[in-house]
Amino acid sequence: MRSTIAAILVRTEEVISGDDKRHLLCQRENKIDFSEVLSRRKILLCNLAAPVIGLEAANILGQFLVSELQVAGMSRPPRQGPDFWLYVDEFQNYINSGFEQLLSRGAKYRISLTMANQFTDQLGHLLKAILGNAGALVSFLVGVDSAGTLAKDFGINPNDLTSLPKYRAWAKVDADCFTLQTLPPTKPGRSEGEV
Repeated sequence: MRSTIAAILVRTEEVISGDDKRHLLCQRENKIDFSEVLSRRKILLCNLAAPVIGLEAANILGQFLVSELQVAGMSRPPRQGPDFWLYVDEFQNYINSGFEQLLSRGAKYRISLTMANQFTDQLGHLLKAILGNAGALVSFLVGVDSAGTLAKDFGINPNDLTSLPKYRAWAKVDADCFTLQTLPPTKPGRSEGEV
């Protein structure tokens, strides 16, 4: 029992050590009204950079934010209220037990998800739910393991995904599969007109 308590205390201390993390995670009340964010179509940007706040704190805070937005969105009557778009980079770090419900029922509550990650192996059992519920899927160059999985869903050869040049991607929208070309990032000092 003592070793369990000690392990919990050590992990908690890792998460809230430092004034910045403690201030961020240990407030008595939540200052963000997530229902208002959705209903008033506000933009909520959250920088969860692990090097700044720590990986564990970033993951916990990300899970909290996604969960709160899910609760706020699914508390509205179905198909009512404004559309809400949730963009989550490295989303595998922020999923919780209710994430499958968000994938399968989010559209009913006008919640659109855009999720990005690096490897299909990071998704475990959720991969099937993601591929089964995604209205659109985009893949840039991937490794052999991910290509084997994604190629089946795209209906293409895995080599088509492992040999993509820079800025090219395969996209699948509903049943239509096609390639697309994206623009390279703008170079510092270039104006938008030059792009």
